Amino acid sequence: MVIAVLLMLSLNSYIQRTSMGRAMRAIALDPKGSLLMGINVNKVITWTFFIGSALAGAAGVMAGAYYGKIDFLMGFIIGLKAFTAAVIGGIGNIKGPCSAACSWACWKPSGPSGWAENGAMCSPLRCSSPS
Repeated sequence: MVIAVLLMLSLNSYIQRTSMGRAMRAIALDPKGSLLMGINVNKVITWTFFIGSALAGAAGVMAGAYYGKIDFLMGFIIGLKAFTAAVIGGIGNIKGPCSAACSWACWKPSGPSGWAENGAMCSPLRCSSPS
């Protein structure tokens, strides 16, 4: 969890404090206007996909270390949870999905498969209950 929070904070500071991050935000708002302002849109999009792939690789390494095995089907549930966090937090920004993912980690269902046994998505706060 600490590594994930550090990665999220470093991504947020990269997006907010660098010229490439400013270009990413400009392209997200208006790609044609960014092209007219002199931003190399293809370079920024390529760099964005590189960062996303690197973060996905780090998430895969952390998931493999957490579960103790690597399986080709294990990414489906993780991806579903990530998509849910992105939808809950808001797809247009960085801080919303990150806070939703951290909240999801605290509200983790107590079932052995990662989902609640009764089919509910979330159980009461696990962070405050003794484990």
